[in-house]
Amino acid sequence: MVKLSVEQIVAATNARLLHRGTREVAGSAVIDSREVQEGSLFVAFAGEKVNGNSYLLSAAQAGAAVVVASEPVADNLLDNLAATGVSVLEAADDDCEAFLLALAAAWREAHPNWLVVGVTGSVGKTTTKEMLRRGIGATRRVHATAGNHNNLIGLPLTVLSTPEDTEVLVLELGMNHAGEITRLTSVARPTVAVITNVGTSHIGLLGSQRKHCARQGRDCLRHACIWLN
Repeated sequence: MVKLSVEQIVAATNARLLHRGTREVAGSAVIDSREVQEGSLFVAFAGEKVNGNSYLLSAAQAGAAVVVASEPVADNLLDNLAATGVSVLEAADDDCEAFLLALAAAWREAHPNWLVVGVTGSVGKTTTKEMLRRGIGATRRVHATAGNHNNLIGLPLTVLSTPEDTEVLVLELGMNHAGEITRLTSVARPTVAVITNVGTSHIGLLGSQRKHCARQGRDCLRHACIWLN
């Protein structure tokens, strides 16, 4: 649950503030307007099939505290949004992925006491993450990646949904292109990294198995001690 002021969000993401509303963020970040609750932050991705910018007003009317556009907002729409009390931002360079990553990094940085376990590897990530969640959850307040939401959108959404009183955050980190683990770990800043194994998944995009292993190990070592299976 994100508890950052609009001004803090703008500072962390370099977003453009189009209108400062009266509501304060006190909920999770979402990318589906149907998931908006009172105090949510709605990020409008422009997808191939669905353009989230078409749902800015719906999100505001559903109680969102902040809506983030990924394209210019027409004056009449901005007026209608302002009337609801929502704050309206436009993502820097209209890049909502970069916005989410930057905001999640700021939320993680604001909670240095979280013990973060990052789980990566070619196979077995989700199973391992669930085992850790259940085991740790028996004695500690734990939050974890839902399903296999382990990419450049899913991971920051998980971080941004983490309650402040969390003790252990278990995150699944996926990779199918070089550099993705670097970007994910820069947000997650794992205390402990678990590498399940390094197989041949996405080998055509990453090069040899040896290079695949080197990338995952190097990127995780920047932030954490490593537990290899």
